[in-house]
Amino acid sequence: MKKIVLLAGMWLSSDVIADRLETPSYRIQIERFCDEGEVTCNKVRYYGVSKRSGHTLFLMGESMHSLCKDGITPCRFLGYHFMYETFEYFVYESGLFLVKEKDQIKVEEQGEWH
Repeated sequence: MKKIVLLAGMWLSSDVIADRLETPSYRIQIERFCDEGEVTCNKVRYYGVSKRSGHTLFLMGESMHSLCKDGITPCRFLGYHFMYETFEYFVYESGLFLVKEKDQIKVEEQGEWH
């Protein structure tokens, strides 16, 4: 019970920033549970809905950034990364939604942020 309360407190302590990506086959909501101004965020939630099947998926992940010249400091924001079993989900700032299993692309769709 204490774990649930502590986890709930962790998520409630930060502002929630949400964006929605609409692709031809998916509706994706991204919620960031990090303080305003933080460069990286390791508390990002993916909520995806398939427009074809109605299947929903919740995942937790992190933001992705290119690295600065020092090879350590995060620079430009690229998007978000999520893992589910053997699948990797990428939601890019450009609106590209990509799902990979190992090195094979399973889904690649361009969407629009709302």
